[in-house]
Amino acid sequence: MSLERDIRLVGRDPELQRLTALLDDAGRGRGRAVVVSGPAGIGKSRLVDEFCALASGHAFAVRRGHALPETQTLPFALALDAVGGPAATTPARFDAPDRSFRPLLDAGAPGATGFVMREQLLGAFVELTARPTVIVLEDVHWSDPASQRWIGGVLDRI
Repeated sequence: MSLERDIRLVGRDPELQRLTALLDDAGRGRGRAVVVSGPAGIGKSRLVDEFCALASGHAFAVRRGHALPETQTLPFALALDAVGGPAATTPARFDAPDRSFRPLLDAGAPGATGFVMREQLLGAFVELTARPTVIVLEDVHWSDPASQRWIGGVLDRI
């Protein structure tokens, strides 16, 4: 367990209660999208970590994707990170259980157009969410345009 998880979350009860209510709605089949925003250093990530732990405890799958400034030019970097595929900038994620996205990243992959990749990633997302799932996308403002379009497709399906 991380040090942050060992320290009690303080002063975020209203936010956590709201997120818990939305989690309950999602568990009843009413999908939700939530934006957690605010200035740097106010505890957004800590709140989201607490929420993810709560979701895991309620039998939700939890998927996380992180956008980084250096991935802004890599198509679908955030989307691949979120669905567990190997984002080119995160070699540690190559060990993820789903390696089916690897051919999509090869420049010569047949059908590796933006539209085809987006649709395949949306299909993978649907498969991954066969059970109730929380997807956390961090630092979306750094995401690449292709991932932003993928996010739009995911939101259309909620």
